[in-house]
Amino acid sequence: MEIDFEAYRIFCIVAECESFSKAAEKLYVSQPAITQSIRKLEENLKGKLFFRTPKGVKLTDEGKHLYKYIKTSVDIMNNAENKFSQFINLEEGNIKIKTGSALGNAGIYNAIIKFSKKYPKIKIEVSGGYIKDSIEELSKGEVDLVAVNLPYEYNESNIQIIECGEIEDCFYATKEYCKKIKNQKQAKELLKIELISPAEKSTTGKILKQFCENNHIEYEPKFIMTSTNARKYFTMQGLGIGFGIKNNIKKELESGELVEIKISNKPLIRNFGIAVQKDELLNNATLKLIEMIKNDIEP
Repeated sequence: MEIDFEAYRIFCIVAECESFSKAAEKLYVSQPAITQSIRKLEENLKGKLFFRTPKGVKLTDEGKHLYKYIKTSVDIMNNAENKFSQFINLEEGNIKIKTGSALGNAGIYNAIIKFSKKYPKIKIEVSGGYIKDSIEELSKGEVDLVAVNLPYEYNESNIQIIECGEIEDCFYATKEYCKKIKNQKQAKELLKIELISPAEKSTTGKILKQFCENNHIEYEPKFIMTSTNARKYFTMQGLGIGFGIKNNIKKELESGELVEIKISNKPLIRNFGIAVQKDELLNNATLKLIEMIKNDIEP
């Protein structure tokens, strides 16, 4: 016998309302539709479920036993549908993100804040890690989104890269520190001995190294710091020349606490993107966050 879950749902509501007409009102359908559904169910079960009374209908003994077992299943189905709707409507869910602090500050963090304010019931977990490991976790479905510098080469067939925009790196120092810099030549000389540098193996560190090689600058970092905020803090103490994503020191540049140092007339531009699973594998919450990240970075 084919199981008609909707018929069982109607059966439970009729049993609770003790009336075909009241059940029809509750379900926003016609009374004949309710009657037909119960009649078909009785035919399939080969037994009577209700008997009529002057005030409506009552369950037969067989109907009482059926209701006892079916009610729990119907409640589970209703709860499952409600839970599904909550995920679709972003009233519940989880997003796991992997990003380095620099890229996170550049775009993802702002988008997460906006997303969380709009959908406060979605739980978001943000952590760092090596990009190769993070991509493997993404491919396995263990995380939902990974921030990446572009171009990025990968072999996983179930992920895609979405380009979000451009990011500019720059050298910076305090206004007081900059007073001893008269020209680009002098800035390069100071850079050799007073650089507050990112880790060489990091993406930002590799970009710095490539820039210095292209401009024939041999440098010996004064400090090496993986943390974007640590580099910014030490630079603001007047201890040297910092390097990193320009957007991450935007407030300090606007307030005058930090000043950009032009080592080259050509800006240091890199592309930024996010790695996610293929569209058909993405949950609704991640799709909405992706949309916000793209909108947040676009000029």
